Amino acid sequence: MTANLWYRTESEREPNAKAAEIRRALGGGFTSLPCDGGSVLICCGSPWCQSIEETGDDKVKRRYLNFTLQFIYL
Repeated sequence: MTANLWYRTESEREPNAKAAEIRRALGGGFTSLPCDGGSVLICCGSPWCQSIEETGDDKVKRRYLNFTLQFIYL
């Protein structure tokens, strides 16, 4: 699973900080959520976060986040 973060800024600080915040919310690398008699294990994928350049506008900053999800039946 992937997600994209989009920011309109001249700084790399804001998008990098949000990616780091999401990683911390995953307990530094993974977490689990209860679901239908089991749980979904959410892990940071590899590579975790990539900076993607947008053509045509150098103020648009994009972070491409990579996750791995696995259902675990309990």
